[in-house]
Order: sequence, then structure tokens, then C-alpha cells
Amino acid sequence: MALRAHPRGGPEQLVYEQAPVPVPGPGEALVAVHAAAITFAELTWEESWTSRDGRDRTPVIPSHEVSGTVAELGPDASGFAVGAEVYGLIDFDRDGAAAQYVTLPAAHLAARPTSVSHVAAASLPLAALTAWQALADYAALEPGEQVLVQGGAGGVGVYAVQLAAILGGNVTATGRARDREFVGGLGAKTYLARGEDGDRAGERIRVSLEHYRLWDESFRSRIVAVAGDLAAPRFGLDQAGYTRLAERIDLIFHNGARVNHIEPYARLRAANVSGTREVLRLATNGRIKPVHYISTANTVIPVALAPDFTGPEDTELSVAEVSDNGYVASKWVAEQLVRQAGERGVPVRIYRPGLVSGDPRSGVNSADDSFWNMIRAAAILGMAPDTGDAAMALAVEIFGLDAEVGSFSK
Repeated sequence: MALRAHPRGGPEQLVYEQAPVPVPGPGEALVAVHAAAITFAELTWEESWTSRDGRDRTPVIPSHEVSGTVAELGPDASGFAVGAEVYGLIDFDRDGAAAQYVTLPAAHLAARPTSVSHVAAASLPLAALTAWQALADYAALEPGEQVLVQGGAGGVGVYAVQLAAILGGNVTATGRARDREFVGGLGAKTYLARGEDGDRAGERIRVSLEHYRLWDESFRSRIVAVAGDLAAPRFGLDQAGYTRLAERIDLIFHNGARVNHIEPYARLRAANVSGTREVLRLATNGRIKPVHYISTANTVIPVALAPDFTGPEDTELSVAEVSDNGYVASKWVAEQLVRQAGERGVPVRIYRPGLVSGDPRSGVNSADDSFWNMIRAAAILGMAPDTGDAAMALAVEIFGLDAEVGSFSK
């Protein structure tokens, strides 16, 4: 079986169908595919549809980054044994890995690190090789040289920072302020965060509310935007700005977080855990301010889920029961900080919404929502994931607040 396109076009041309198992040629390996990654624009490239001598290759199979297991070796292929777990980049003028099997030169494969899953390994080759070519093949980076990586937390930037550091370079990286700790952990000695002022921050709020059809012009005089960074001490504000904020605020509604279900806990910790700690410090700076913390229903759902599981409001999971999903883990840790603050006298509330869906009347939704992107992908491809007997309840117009902790007093 394979995902193939017969006529030229975009993803709408892809069909899931029977396809012959390729035979490895001299120096090639046949790989049983465990995971594949597709470059978003590869179906627009001429080489995706033709051979090197210009002949039409249709039907074609996309996805040229692969991770899997060596199933067979062609004549004179060396470097791996049958059964070896490997990953690599397939030339774009060959069929890709959106299939059960794919062939490619054995020299284009590398052993999959045991600490990296097949899914993660399949997302690595193109971005990492891009960084390697720039630093090693073309720049010939020498130890002690100064390297500036623009966008150090980006798809290629994360590899450029690491490889430059491994090659002995002194790395300066740029990016969003919230990524400072993460990029520093990759090897950047200096990090330059791009700035934002209150006016631009206010404009972002307006644009977002207009997208969801919630903006009202009267908000201009009622919303005062403060440009800051959840991941930075004092939210990245100078002492005067922080003190002014602490004096003016009466109540804190902490709904800020870095939401990503792919990134590890280490990358989300600064914004979601350290950010919550900064919120609690603000709440106790000067007069005590009540804190409303928006968490997630997943913080009370154990990783080993019983068939008859129910999650009462007072459910408290142990560390061993918490999902290894980085986002869920970061919200669980943040909840512990909020609970501790409540025990020490700070008025707190914890709210645990489930999936927040779009408006059922207008259809307005977040374009970045992973669940709705999955639904969109299923509609485009005409296929859906096999979820067995799994079911998901979708709220309509409102969502429940699952947990309240602590008490307020005037």
C-alpha cells in the first residue's frame, strides 16, 4: 500500500492504494517504513514528478524523509544488516516513503539513535542536513569562530545551533524571548530576543479578537497591553514596569501558555512552569491578588486509563500517573505550584477545560488547533485514522469548568 498521485497537482490528487513493493538495486536498501515526513511544498517541485533526465515519473509517492527497518539489501550494499533501524533522506526524484516500503542508497542511511523515536527521526534529515551543509560543507566552520544563527528555535535553527556548538563555534542565536532557555540549552552562548512594545502587543490582541469576531471598538480604551515574556524573570519587564504592574493589578486570570503537544517538557517548562511561578510572585507582590489558573482536563487523566475511569474535581495524580506528553506534564507541574500557593494563603482557582472547539454558528476556529487540522487533513485525503472504539465529546458553545481549588475571602 502507498499514498500516490497520478496526475500532477496538490494533496487533493493523493490516493491510498495498492502499489508494488520496490526491489533494491545495487548498493540500495529496502526499508520497511515506520514513519515518514513530507516537505509541505514538494508536490510543487518539478523533480518530484520527473526523473533526472526529464521523464515523467507518475504515479509518484511523496514523503522523502524516512525512518524504519532494513528489510532487504541489494547487491554490494553495505553498512547495515537486515533488521537494522535506520533513518535518512531520499532523493526527491525518487519515490518517497509514504508507503509500506521504500528503496534508497544504503549510503544515504544512518543508524537511528535509540533515544529518538521513529516519528522524531523521520522529521530530522532534511532540516539537519541543511544546517550541516551550510556549516560544514560550505562555511567549513573552524573551532573558535563566531556563528550567528537567526531563528535559533526554528526548524533548521535548532540543528544549526547544536551543530555549530559541536563543531566548536561560539554561537549567538536570535528568536522569541520565550525560547531563550531552550536555545541556550542547545549550545547558544548568547541569545538576542526580538522586542515588542505595548502598541504592537495591543495590535496583536485586536487582530486575534477580530479573527474570532469578538472585537469591539470600545475595547481600545479598556485594554492596556503590556509587552512581556512569560518565560523571563519579571516577565521581561524592568523593575519600574514590574512594580507599576504589581501596584495596579487587582486580579490575575492566568491563561497564558505555550501549547504544543509535540514539543518535550524541557522546551515548554520556561513558559508554562516558570511563567506560572512568575504569575504567583506577582500575585504576592504588594497586596495579595487572587489567581485564576487555566489548566487542562488532561492533568487528572492518568496515563494508564481504566475502562471505567472518571475524573472527579478533587483528583490528584502522582508523578508516575502523569502523561509523558510535554504540554500535559508542564500544566500538571504548574498546577502543583498553584496548589502550594493556595496552601500558603493565596486565593486560587484551577479550571480544567477539555477540548475547546470553534463557534458552531460562524465556524470560526483556531487555524493552529491540532485536532481540527487532523479533521481537515482527513477531509482532504479522504482517509481517517483508525481510532478503534475511541470517542470524543465535543462541547457546544460553552465548556465545563472541571475543578475549583481553594476559597476566596474578601
